[in-house]
Parts: sequence; structure tokens; C-alpha cells
Amino acid sequence: MAFDERRYVREVLEPARQAGGALSDDLRVRYQLREPMSGAEIAETVAQVRQGWRRLRGRLTFRPLIDRLSADHEGHAPIFAAAAQGDLGPLRAALREADRRAARRLDDARRRLDDAAGRLRMLPPGIVAGIARSSGVTGQDADRLTAELGVEVRPPDPLPETPPYAGYGRAREALTTLGRRHLADFLFGGRCARMRVLDGFSVPGAGPLAEEIRKVEAEWERRTRGPWTTGADTVLAALRGASDPAALLRYDVVTRLRERVREHSSDDTLLRHAVDELNLAEEDARRLVFAVRQEGGAHGAYAVPAARLRELIEAGEIMAAVDLAAALESGTPEAGSPEPGTPETGTPRSGALTGEAADLAAEARARLSAAVELRERALNAADPDEAWIMLQDALLRVPGLPGAGELLARLAPHPAREPRAEVRDDAVVLTWRPSPSRAGEISYEVLRDGVLLAAAPPGPSGFRDGSPPVDVPVTYSVVARRGEAAAVPVPASPVVVRPEPRDVRLTAGDGIVTGRWSLPPQALRVVVTRDGRPVPADATGFRDREVTNGAGHVYVVSAVYPGPRGPDDSGGSGGPDGSRGSHDPGGSGEVTTPGVRRTVTPHARPEPVTEFSVRPDPSAPGRLLVTCAEPAAGMVEFLALDAVPPWPLGATLSLAEVRRAGRAVPATPVGAGGHLLRPPASSGVLLAVTVAGDLATVGAHREHVGLPPPAGLTAQRRGPAILVGFDWPAGVPEMEVSWGGRSTTVSAAAYRAQGGVRLEHPEGEPLTIEVAPTARIHGARVRGPAATVRLEAAVPVRCRLRFHGPPWRRSLTVELDADRPVPVARLILVLKPGWIQPLSDDDGRVLAEWTGLLAPVTLTVPAPRQSRPYWLRCFADDGTDLVDAPVRERKVE
Repeated sequence: MAFDERRYVREVLEPARQAGGALSDDLRVRYQLREPMSGAEIAETVAQVRQGWRRLRGRLTFRPLIDRLSADHEGHAPIFAAAAQGDLGPLRAALREADRRAARRLDDARRRLDDAAGRLRMLPPGIVAGIARSSGVTGQDADRLTAELGVEVRPPDPLPETPPYAGYGRAREALTTLGRRHLADFLFGGRCARMRVLDGFSVPGAGPLAEEIRKVEAEWERRTRGPWTTGADTVLAALRGASDPAALLRYDVVTRLRERVREHSSDDTLLRHAVDELNLAEEDARRLVFAVRQEGGAHGAYAVPAARLRELIEAGEIMAAVDLAAALESGTPEAGSPEPGTPETGTPRSGALTGEAADLAAEARARLSAAVELRERALNAADPDEAWIMLQDALLRVPGLPGAGELLARLAPHPAREPRAEVRDDAVVLTWRPSPSRAGEISYEVLRDGVLLAAAPPGPSGFRDGSPPVDVPVTYSVVARRGEAAAVPVPASPVVVRPEPRDVRLTAGDGIVTGRWSLPPQALRVVVTRDGRPVPADATGFRDREVTNGAGHVYVVSAVYPGPRGPDDSGGSGGPDGSRGSHDPGGSGEVTTPGVRRTVTPHARPEPVTEFSVRPDPSAPGRLLVTCAEPAAGMVEFLALDAVPPWPLGATLSLAEVRRAGRAVPATPVGAGGHLLRPPASSGVLLAVTVAGDLATVGAHREHVGLPPPAGLTAQRRGPAILVGFDWPAGVPEMEVSWGGRSTTVSAAAYRAQGGVRLEHPEGEPLTIEVAPTARIHGARVRGPAATVRLEAAVPVRCRLRFHGPPWRRSLTVELDADRPVPVARLILVLKPGWIQPLSDDDGRVLAEWTGLLAPVTLTVPAPRQSRPYWLRCFADDGTDLVDAPVRERKVE
């Protein structure tokens, strides 16, 4: 589906601009996606939309929105990349999340609109638009929500700002004296219930207003004169003196309602006041309360020329601001606004713009004049870049300046420079130097024989055509584009694509070399040369027996195409080395490609290793020594297989096939026929193969048992005894444990029965313990890689506890004894009441603590005052091998 730019502006950009830049999060809207769409359709649609963004960015009105869309696309790119690969899951998840966000925004807008409407259920358009903009919903959604909520969206009714009668204040004082609530109460009495003052003045059951005034006046003339008649005369004078008595009655009602609003009364209170006390009809009461509430808000600002002019200028509507200023000065009101100079607005009449309004009008006219001058200069500019900059400046001053956008769209950039087409394999790579234009955002289009091939984003200067036509001259052109304006196409030199044979595979054997390939569809045939001499070949391969074992031969495999088809045919394939194909020297008019070069060396058939021996190497523990007779032809390799090889002894195969069957075992030659191997970790079969060139001959094989080293090796001293533990590897029958010049073999059953390995060694000597897997293979014991652990020398420090002296003056002696002096960094004596001894130095009460000791040493402390039973125990730092005192000394009963 082609990108519909007008529809995108109408459905995406214009609503976002009107909403203050709030773009829809729905990817279906942003990228004009429809359901259902395949991954390829989505990728194509997204690409077209992004190209449309680049064109629309030239319109200043939408530039901030396009920049926002382009920045957000970085986060959406992985979603569309997955869709292009056929994975629509991320896109569907993003659409679901966008739907959830839209629902939350609608709920937020509904709640805010409901709260703002309040008891009156009315809202001005500006507030509805502001809530929609801040909530991120469209104007259509806001209109639908207000309809659902029963909220009437309308501008507040215009209210009089000044009294239409100068003596209104005296008339109101007279009404107070007469005990009347308002002018209508004086004029109509109890008949003024459900009075209407908006859209014309009317009282149910009353006649024309002038007639009602005469009736009241006649009634008061019949009354006896007194202070009350004086007040009535004042009120009647006001009604007679006002040019429009209905306007005076309306002003009186509005003034009294304003006074109650200034008391911060609630909407319910104001409605009751307007209906019960001011005798208004319910609909007029609701509209008047709403209008008074909105005074000083958005609508009130619109009635003031300076505020309206400021709003238009800040919104970039310079033309509208100039038109409004002219209308105000000529006395013609702006469409939809009260007529200037009327009593309702108090606005000065025509030709009287002063103060801030006059300054704003002058600013708007100055900006319009400067923009028009820039547009005229751009029309006469010789350099399109200079004209483009001037028009951009004009549109910055006056967005929507007539004629500027159309002229800007016609200003093409300077053309791209020095395009160059080069054939690489089966593709054509086109490069060029960018356009020298620096004004605006320059993008590029690539044409092939005059037909649009691709559009490149701004900035790149290269393109790869992966599917060019074959064996025909092709001309590529580059078009520089700025927005909708395009420069003249700049062509590169014509090229002809003639692919080389594909998947060329040469295999060397014993006195033979074979070749295979795939013939390009448009090629006539393939020709092969060996060391410059022709080799017979068919369409898919050859077999060459005229070769010498051990000698390297250079083969060239070339494709042959029909001859030139026109004067523009370059006659070349444009291979990687830049060379051209040559015409057939026989004069047939055919063209031969430079060809694919391969060097191969045939070898005599490698001889098999019929027998080899395997035994542990005494000079390299953990290694195997493999001995065999050296073959007359070829080199010996060893492979580790999981099972017996599927080929018989002496079978000659391709080296790649043999190596795919197993894992190569690194081997180091040692002497004549000897090879030193690291044993494979897993059990299986060890196979000897003889390799010569691309051939391998299967030799003898031997079963192999994998001997992995133990893991988690630990050793702990228990006096002269040492307890060794480790994780027994699966499949290992025995372990060889070596320490202090001694060794022993331990079976898995014995290890589990004893809970480890117990060794004997003096505490005062350091010790290295080595544990290695071992097994008998073909009558010989094989030893796998070992794990080691080292224990440093330890001198035990023996502790004794003794009480001395009579019961009233007993003391406790702590004796530390050792075979030789041993430093003790820290010693702690702990007491714990009860029948359980302390397990650490914080498991009880500390009786004493010593630091910097040198055993042997004797220490004395007062006997503890503690009821029996209780335990005593000494603790030292980890570096000291402290032997506990006997239980009879530690336990006090």
C-alpha cells in the first residue's frame, strides 16, 4: 500500500499538532498499519512511512512532531525487525500495551472531565481541549466522553462588565430600603419566578417590559407619599433612564450572583440562590452560574484584544494576528467574538488599539513584513541553498506564509557527485560523493535504467544492488532529494554483471583432482584451466588425472557468456580484483569471466596404521604414550569417537568426513613412532587415521576409558590423622591417593564406606596430597589427571583448666602447652550455664581474653561465681591448632 501523505497529515500530524504535540502511542496509527498484515507488508509499510517523514519534515509546522516520531522509532526498530523476520509476537505485544495505555488515558480523561464539569455539567471548549491534551487523548475522544458524561461543551455566555445605567448604585440602595431582593422583584413581584435573562428577557405571564414599568409607576403614584415612595421613584428613574431596561435587569442579577461567587459558594448553593432568590429559570440559572464561574478564564481572555493577540502570536498564527488587529482597528469583530465597542465588553471602538494590544499588533505586522521580504528575496536568489535558508527563516517568522511552502518544496539540492558502479560477485555496489548542499536534510534515491530502485536515508553514500540483471549493460543513477524536490539524476558508467561459477569445490586425490560447481543460469558453459592449460569439463564438473602427486596445481574455473549486445556493453564481469572478462579469441563473440582460482595438491593414498599400543607415560603423569609404525605416506592423527568407527580398516575417505565423526586429540610426536596424548575426558574409542592432503585412511582403534579428575578436594587435620574428601567422578573405578612419598589405591566402595580417606602424617610437617583417577586398560594401569591440596605444618597447642585454693578464694588456671613455642594471637575463655557446652566464642559469657601470647604459658583468673552446672571452654584464632581440655575439666557440676 502506497503512503498517503494527505491522510497521514489529516489523521496523525494535524490532530497531534492541535493537541499540543501529543502523538498517539498506537503503532497502528503512527505507521498506518492495518490488520491483517504479513511481516513483509509491515516492513514495507514502515519504510514508506519513514520516507514520508523525511518529506514532511520540510514543513516547519510538523518538524517537531517528525523529530519526535524519528526519535521514538529507535525504540520500535527491534519490533519491526522481528516482524520482518516473520515474528509478529513483539508487535502484537506492543499493540496490546498501547491499547491498555489508551484505555488508561481515556479513563483519566473521563474522570477529569467529570470532576471539572461538577454539578453544572458544563465546560468551556478550552478546558475540554486542555484536559484532552494533558491526558493524551484526541479531541474526538474528548467529545465522545463529554457526550457519555452528559456534559455540555459551550463557551460561557458574555456577561456585562459595567452597568448600563450610571445611577445603578443608588437604585440598589433604594431596593434595600424597600425590602426588594432585586429589580425584577420590584417590577414583577411574585410573578418573576422562572425569569429568563439570556437569549432575550422574558417573565412568564408578563407583558412587554415598557408596559410593566408603566403599570408599576402608576401603582406607586396612587400611594401616599413618604420615604418609601422616594425609594420607588429612584428605582423607577433607573428603569426609565436605562437605554435598555432588560440589560439593567440582567446586570442586576449578574452582579448579585457575582457577589455570591466571591463568597466561594458551592455550585449547589449558587444554583439554589439563582432559582429561589433571584427567581431565574433553571436553565438560565445554570448558564449564568457557569458564565460567572468562568469569568477571568479562557473565554474572558478571548474577549480582551491583547490576550487574544498574544495567544495567536505564541501559537505562530501571525497572519491571523494581523487580521485580528486590522479587524479591531476597523471596528469589525473577529469571527465568533463579541463586537468591540459594545457595553458587554467595554472594548474601545475602531482605531483605538493601545498599550499591549498595539505593541502586539506591531510585532505581528513586523514579523509578517520581514517574512514577506525574505520570500521575495528567495524568489530572486540564484543559489537554491541560499533561497532554501531564506524561506526557512521566513517560515520560522510566519508559519504558513502564503507561497513559501510551495516555493520551498520546489528548491532541489545540488546533485550528487561522482557516482561509481562496481560489480562485486553477483551484486553491484554503487558509491557516490554526497551533494554539496548543506541546507536541509538531503536524502538520495537510486535509479537503475531510469527506474527507482531504492531510497537511502539521509547521510549514506553507498548502495548495494543484490539482484541486478545479468549479461546486459545496466546504468545506475543517483538522485539527491530535499523534501519533495529532487535534483537531476547523475548517472554512473554502465556495467555488465556476469557472475562467476558458484560453489566451486576442488578435491585432490591419489593422482586425480575433481571439481564441482553450480553453473550460473545465463552462462553458456564453464571452462577450466590447470596451470594455464585447458582441462576438459562439462557443465557441472571435471576429473583431471594429468596431475602429479605432491605438486601444487593452480586451477581457474571461468563462466562463458554470449558476446556483447550493444555499444554500451563493457564486456566485463567486474570481478573482485577489478579485471574484465576477455572476448573469445576464436572470434565467436563470447565473453569469459576472470574465473575462480584454486590451488590444490594431490597426494598418494595414505597408508593405514594397522596397530598401535597405548600405555601411561612414566615421564609425564596424566598423559598416554601411543606407539605405532610410521606409515610410508601421510601423517598420523588421532580422533576420539563415541563408538566403534563405521568404516573398515584401510578405508580411504575425505578428511572432512572423518573429522566430522569425532574429536581431534592433540598429539605431540615423541621419538620414532611415538605420540604423547592427553587422555580424552569421556570414554569411547581412540582411532588412528593417516592424512594426506584432503584424504584420510582409517587405521586401527582402541577402546578408551575417560578418567576425569576429582572435584571439591579437601583435607582436614585431626591431630596426626588427616581426613581427605572429594566428589567421586562418575565412571571412575579407583582413585590413587599420594602423600609424603606414599600412595594408596582406594575403590569407590571403600571411599563411601569410610566416609572419605584417612591418612596419617605428623602434624609438624607440611604436606601435599594428590588424588588421581586410575583404571586398568588392556592389562596396564592408566592414571588420569590429578587434583592436589596442600596442608601447612601445624603444632597443636593443648589446653588444660584447673581450679586452685579454698572455696572463698578460688582461682582458675588456664595452661597452654606445646612441643615448641607457638604464638597465639588471641585466646578467649567462655562460660556457658547449663548442660550444653559453648560452640563458639560468642556462645556464652566471656570470662577472660588474652592477646599476643606465646605457648607454653600459664594464665590465672578468679573462679567464676556461677551456679552449677556450667561449661568452660577456650577458643583461639583460626591460625592456632588448639586442642580442647578434657571434658572433666571443661564441665563443672
